[in-house]
Amino acid sequence: MFFYCSMKQDFWSTVEDVIKKSDVVLHVIDSRYPEESRNKRAEEMALKYGKGLIHVFTKFDLVEDKEFPITVEGPFCLVSAVDYYGLNKLRDKIIIEGKRRHQDKPKVGVVGYPNVGKSSLINAFKGKKSARTSSEPGFTKGRQLLGTRNFMFVDSPGVIPVDEEDDIAKIKMGMKSINEEDVELAALEIIESLKGKVEAYFKVDVSDDFDETLEKIAVAKNLLVKGGEPNTERAARVIVKLYQEGKI
Repeated sequence: MFFYCSMKQDFWSTVEDVIKKSDVVLHVIDSRYPEESRNKRAEEMALKYGKGLIHVFTKFDLVEDKEFPITVEGPFCLVSAVDYYGLNKLRDKIIIEGKRRHQDKPKVGVVGYPNVGKSSLINAFKGKKSARTSSEPGFTKGRQLLGTRNFMFVDSPGVIPVDEEDDIAKIKMGMKSINEEDVELAALEIIESLKGKVEAYFKVDVSDDFDETLEKIAVAKNLLVKGGEPNTERAARVIVKLYQEGKI
């Protein structure tokens, strides 16, 4: 328990360090889960140090309902690193916030939960893979400045530690490893919420019994255990990973 608490506190010290070194802070939020992936402690910390705070809703290309509710106060921007949607608007907002702080080329800190799209956002601005990306939580390491024409990114592990509650939601969002024991429940929730899209992806029949659907997918992918029984855990991990990566 002491190790976990110490590690969590160390994460927060790093997040605070990123915010203190920045002129403008981008609070990155997954558009698919705007409330769950928002962190008010990071928001309060940015405001406490007098930083320009912009809420950035990433992965907007994966949102079907483009009218999803925005509940944050202050500047926000909807973006997609895949098709560069919203990046020009976000750039303008960063420049404005920098000028308010008398910075011609402001330092921009990027903070948020694991896997919400921080590195992909930086890459989209750079036009090349200057910040490595991965679907594994907490991947970004080290600290460096990455320059664009108008501002400098403080590229660092500005990864907000994940609370322990609601493991299923955290797995679906990619904030926890897909090897966790709740991965099958997460996969079943994805199958139910996407209403036939998972079945269409794997080319299996739609059924009201989602456990049966998971078994069909395991068979379709030849994910079997001894005796030819479907390995539903492996099938669930495949589904969750594809969902996290935006392929379903």
